[in-house]
Amino acid sequence: MTELLRSRKVFVASLHRCGTQSVHRLLCDLGLKSIHWPKFYDGIDLEEEIRGREADRWHVSYSLNKVLYEHDAVSDVPICGIYDVLARRFPSSQFIVLHRPAEDWIRSVRRHIGSRDFDPYEKVVYTRYLHDLPQKISDVSDGSLKAVMEQHAAEVYEFFRGTGQLLMTDLGSPSVGRDICEFLGRVPIPFMKVDYQPT
Repeated sequence: MTELLRSRKVFVASLHRCGTQSVHRLLCDLGLKSIHWPKFYDGIDLEEEIRGREADRWHVSYSLNKVLYEHDAVSDVPICGIYDVLARRFPSSQFIVLHRPAEDWIRSVRRHIGSRDFDPYEKVVYTRYLHDLPQKISDVSDGSLKAVMEQHAAEVYEFFRGTGQLLMTDLGSPSVGRDICEFLGRVPIPFMKVDYQPT
């Protein structure tokens, strides 16, 4: 891997359950050193490092320093909640955001989280968009979850508008793999959907 690629990084800033594992797999297949859901690293539970400080996005980003400096690409929570901080820390990086239909995403996150409390990485995301964060997703209405998805998409788009650093596309698009590869300046390779249930 070239030093140029290592310096600019690739961040998958999609909301969780929006193809982050699939993009991670693609990035690995492209030869990038990629990590998905960086909870445990080098014997440390990084998620516990941020417990109680989930709303402090700079603290969250610094807690990931070892991961960030030792990888070319990072995906899944908490990346989608700290994309703006990462863009400032790694100003030449590229960001990928995939969308899926709101109803599908809502069903998927409800099924994924179930009846447990939000974990710290999830809180990083949801505290950004829900001012009065409940402990469980079952306490969040479908309307509020849809608003989270819409606000995330709007804010990411506005933050990167005109920079050329952002690719926003649809997870269900037949060209999604090609779009990602071309955005990264790579020859397109097959895009395999991992743990994706369109419902």
